[in-house]
Amino acid sequence: MNDILNISLFNSLSQENPSKHPIIILKDVPFSHLQAILEYMYAGEVNVAQADLPNFLKTAERLKVKGLAEVNQNERQDR
Repeated sequence: MNDILNISLFNSLSQENPSKHPIIILKDVPFSHLQAILEYMYAGEVNVAQADLPNFLKTAERLKVKGLAEVNQNERQDR
């Protein structure tokens, strides 16, 4: 799982807040996107409705999810 999600995003949080059980608020991240990203991390694939795909990929890009964010960047270069 460490290879899929950019851990540096969370490392800085743990340095700023040494609490054993920190609360992380992911602003503008719908629960359905987070759920789908976790499914992708564990299963290696995920089904997302076509209409929700652009927003889902933006969320993946913000969270720096390897494999999902890179696909979005490659699609932009192809256009």
